[in-house]
Amino acid sequence: MSSRTALGLVILLGLLFLGFGCFCPLAPPTASDNPLSGGRSANSDYADQVLACQSSCSSQSPGAYGKLANGSCTCSCSSGYVRVRNSCMPLVEYVRQAPAVCNDSCRQSRPHSEGRMLRGACTCRCEQGYRAYNQSCVGEQEMQSLAPQLCPAGYPVLKYYDWEYKGAANSLYLCYPDRKAPEAENRTGRHDYWNFVADPYSNESVWAVTNLLLNISQRQNLSSNERLELAIAFVQSLPYTFDNATSPYDDYPRYPSETIYADGGDCEDTSILMAAIFERMGYGTVLLGLPHHVAVGVACNPASFNYKVVAYPYRGRDYCYLETTGENFRIGQLPDDLNYTSDTGVEIIPLRDPAPDLYVRRYSYAVTYETSSSASIRVGPARIDNYGPITAKNVKITAALEADENGQVWDRQSYPIGEMPSRSYYNYSASDLRVPVGKPFRIAITVSGDNFQTVVSRTGWAQWR
Repeated sequence: MSSRTALGLVILLGLLFLGFGCFCPLAPPTASDNPLSGGRSANSDYADQVLACQSSCSSQSPGAYGKLANGSCTCSCSSGYVRVRNSCMPLVEYVRQAPAVCNDSCRQSRPHSEGRMLRGACTCRCEQGYRAYNQSCVGEQEMQSLAPQLCPAGYPVLKYYDWEYKGAANSLYLCYPDRKAPEAENRTGRHDYWNFVADPYSNESVWAVTNLLLNISQRQNLSSNERLELAIAFVQSLPYTFDNATSPYDDYPRYPSETIYADGGDCEDTSILMAAIFERMGYGTVLLGLPHHVAVGVACNPASFNYKVVAYPYRGRDYCYLETTGENFRIGQLPDDLNYTSDTGVEIIPLRDPAPDLYVRRYSYAVTYETSSSASIRVGPARIDNYGPITAKNVKITAALEADENGQVWDRQSYPIGEMPSRSYYNYSASDLRVPVGKPFRIAITVSGDNFQTVVSRTGWAQWR
């Protein structure tokens, strides 16, 4: 490594730490200070002070040198050394120990904080379970005690979020009326992602976060691209959590309001939240479905980046890949363990207009009575849920005993229930469905209507006697 390169790295890395120095006021030489008769020249006295300054600095730390200016001695690190608190560390040793040194420095400067090296820079942030507030790291209990000061009456629950963007600390908070997670309910199965993005019950909290991000952008005079990056940094700062770690229901997509309240989620949760914020900010957005993973696609011009980006064409536009489950992923940057191009299994999920999302839960059946030639089957109760953000219209439920794979049935019953509002459910049962003894059958429950796709749920094949 050349001295010029080493010096450049010293400047780059050394700026992160507080400089150390010994500022030793040295009186200008006078004749009375000279013990030798006849006196000495001022130049000789000055040379002695320079030597004393250099000796003092080198004794404090190897690799340090002293510089005398205006009667004061200032200690600095020599080329090939980095200033770390009150000493000079060899550059090679610093590079090896940088993560530990960074973490130790952050912990000494602020209790309950930790340090991480990001692109050659030491970044301090609060450790897990603590939030940055007024230059301190505050625990959850202490943070909640601030609710009366920050939240209006009737909203005693404070949710506080802090993150960094371009080295600057940012924060926002939301107030809730109770500790129940918004819209949390017992549900199962996989549903249409775009309905979660457009969820009207999440509008209030998503718009609150979006407007706070826009306010921060305006105060910092950020450009359109920087506003986008600020929002990305916010979502990427949310901890990765499994669904059943913060809610009683495992492996289901969360509504954006739930992810905000829970302060984190898995890949589909944070991707849904990111897409919801982008939509409200006016950025073109899709969701990207990969095997065992979900990410966001944001409309972009790949040629405008000064680094190689991964983008997927869809309906005349390019959408750059965006990872939401880790910090400091840039637009168009794939995680190391992913390698997907437009023709390797990536599903483009457009954010279509909201629609009802009907789902049939598991159900059972029983034989209520039989004759020598037939049996009477009772089906249900079967719970029908509308997880979509809008009302399902002209809903009709049909229970059938299918006779084969070609649509032949032994018996069926239909029941119109009219409208099913968003987040509502209906318990359906059918009785006295007849099947010949000794003949195979399976139960099919079909839910149809005017403004949603027909849903069919089937059991396996069975046979009575």
